[in-house]
Amino acid sequence: MLCCQRLRALLMLTGCWALLALGACSPPGGQSTEAAPPTGHYEGTFTANGTPLRVVLDVRQDTTQALQAEVYFPEWLLLGFSAEQLRYEHPQLSFVHRQPEGRTMQFSLRHEGNFLQGAFKTDSLQAEVLLIRRDQAPPRPYREVAMRWQTAAGPTTGTLLIPNDTVLLHPAVLLLHGSNAPHQHELSSYASWLARHGIATLVFDRRDARAPKNRPPQFGLNDLAADAAAALRTLKQNPEIDSTRVGLWGISQGATVAALVAGQPSRPAAFVVGVSAPGMSLADVVQYQNEEALAKQGATKAEQAQAWRTFEALERYVRRPTSKTETAKTTELLSSALQQPWARFTTLPQQLPDTAAIRTNSYWRELNYNPRDAWQAVRVPVLLQYGTHDERLDARASAERLRLAAGRRGTSLVRVYAGANHELILPATTVAEGEASQQWQWPRPVPGYLEEQLEWLLERASK
Repeated sequence: MLCCQRLRALLMLTGCWALLALGACSPPGGQSTEAAPPTGHYEGTFTANGTPLRVVLDVRQDTTQALQAEVYFPEWLLLGFSAEQLRYEHPQLSFVHRQPEGRTMQFSLRHEGNFLQGAFKTDSLQAEVLLIRRDQAPPRPYREVAMRWQTAAGPTTGTLLIPNDTVLLHPAVLLLHGSNAPHQHELSSYASWLARHGIATLVFDRRDARAPKNRPPQFGLNDLAADAAAALRTLKQNPEIDSTRVGLWGISQGATVAALVAGQPSRPAAFVVGVSAPGMSLADVVQYQNEEALAKQGATKAEQAQAWRTFEALERYVRRPTSKTETAKTTELLSSALQQPWARFTTLPQQLPDTAAIRTNSYWRELNYNPRDAWQAVRVPVLLQYGTHDERLDARASAERLRLAAGRRGTSLVRVYAGANHELILPATTVAEGEASQQWQWPRPVPGYLEEQLEWLLERASK
């Protein structure tokens, strides 16, 4: 049985007080025993550490009677996700949401009349779920079209989301992955969010999506750019897409790939969005990440200085691997550093790469590549967005460098948001409420990030 007191609080929050008349707090004998699937439009809350978050769940059956569901958040401009591995065995409804870099949200809900109650959990958070059926689920706001095309690496599969509206030719965006997120489902939240707002989106599995996780990449930025260019051509050829209003959206490494494609002489993209786009070499990014890791572990200034000298020597060695002087100096520094307890918190290699590895392994081959060169060739409008608390790159330095390279176009913008991380999220935190209490806050998109991006994209898409 659901607790009447909790239900009243939720019903008042969601504007559904009249639903108390439906018998939600009636004795068990008044409840239906039918095992029909819990289709409908549900509104309610996720509650963690005493803090509610408004949420909507739409559950419907498709033309084959298979269940499908979407979760989205009204406070975040309808950003959300589609349910995966959706199963209903009366009265239990379960599904998952796979997030970037292997993280997973697992939902387990119990269907009781007009209510769904249960919990979801991740590796670091657990929340109560309480949802009330308000109406029938509206039609899905977009269609999914399976796509397949050829690249130099072989056949590639993707998913095109086309808004279900009356527009004959849609503006569109191709979404490009960060280095640690090669699967199309890792960009599905942004893809569905843009499709809800009238912009068609294409996501695809990067060429390494099925490769073993620990295998060194044998492809580089130019290979990824060639793959993205092939996907962009496929998107522009679709009869429901306006080929003159197709842009690129990339996060982290994907932003650099977007710049490489957009900067081609043919100008294949109408605009570019870069989220946490590196404005410095991979060597500088790795150096920054290691400095952050050592500081977090409490390394002394002397230890951090030793790490810095070792990375500097390693970078010089990669530039001149045939220099006996550089080889001897770097070998000595690396050997000494690896004996230190702080070394395990860094990305220092266990041994120097040989010339073959530097030539074939993209990490070493592109260690000193400067992405500013790619951005300087872009001649279309650019939106770059960063967070000041980016844990993976120096966001302020990247923003300034690329502001000079790509931000000179008349309609280009560079934005830096206070407190946001690499994914432009404000992490969960606890804030003071008065003198005696504290309130936990959900992790959430930093204010302004989604709003400015959507406004900028819709303006580009309307031209």
